[in-house]
Amino acid sequence: HINHFFTRLLDTVEEYNGDAVKLCGDAILIIWTTSSSSSRSVKEERGMQACQCGIELLNRCGNYQDFSGPSPVSLKLHCGMSAGELHCMCLGNNDRMEFLISGAQLKDMGLAESEASAGEFCISAFAYSFIEKSVPFVATSMGNYLYGGEATATQTNTESLLGRFSSFHM
Repeated sequence: HINHFFTRLLDTVEEYNGDAVKLCGDAILIIWTTSSSSSRSVKEERGMQACQCGIELLNRCGNYQDFSGPSPVSLKLHCGMSAGELHCMCLGNNDRMEFLISGAQLKDMGLAESEASAGEFCISAFAYSFIEKSVPFVATSMGNYLYGGEATATQTNTESLLGRFSSFHM
């Protein structure tokens, strides 16, 4: 069951040009890279890809249920997103290597994710600044922006929203 869920999740990430770089307990860290010298439009495109991927992950994996076999599985998904500079490093030797990531954006992402309930996607204010003209997120009391659930149910449906993003595929 869990292999099928992660295959669906990772296939979606690959479809939207993201890199799943770290398993963190019950979470997966996915990044969309740019260089610090990239233009604003390139950063907006990558932000849109990440946003589109998050919404599609909710569609495909947000309420995963498989009751076949001896061990039924029911998994709920929620997403958090931030933007900014990250520092990455490989630490170790030939016997064991760890990939480490640090940066304030990880904290911002965690704070955004904590505001999202099952079926919701919450992004930091800085990440929102790259996509605000295209996506109907609703401001939260903590300064982040929420998509999904009650927050946006009356504003749009995901199918029509995803159609508006088609020009951001790379």
